[in-house]
Amino acid sequence: MKQYFISGHFYVPKNKAHKELQDFAQTFQHCLIDEQKLNELKSAFKAKTSDVNWLNKRCQDIDLQARSFDKKNFMFIVDSNFQLTATLIERFELATTNNYLVIHRPTGTTFTLEDKRQGDMLDHIMALDDGDLGNYMVYEQWM
Repeated sequence: MKQYFISGHFYVPKNKAHKELQDFAQTFQHCLIDEQKLNELKSAFKAKTSDVNWLNKRCQDIDLQARSFDKKNFMFIVDSNFQLTATLIERFELATTNNYLVIHRPTGTTFTLEDKRQGDMLDHIMALDDGDLGNYMVYEQWM
């Protein structure tokens, strides 16, 4: 079964309705889900958007767009509010050795460390500007 990693970009909400939908979207930030859960997530976003629009009649209706890119990656977009991306992960394990996919939690920025031992990978992360291992998620990549 396919696995997807959820990451997002969030902006300052325009109004109460945008804030409510953004808070809902942020609960999925940095989650790993399977294909079935992705389909459920699409339905949940549509239902939540309808509820928010119905409860906030004074605000302009929110237009949620769900897009598929190359049949592997999906994106949920609310203009000027947030975008949530579901990226297909081919195969992964928690980091011990080999090549590493490193994700910076606060920004969602990713980079790859190739042919590193676990100790070298940890040294590399500690040498970065913030140097806090708690700010990073690390996955071993299989070739």
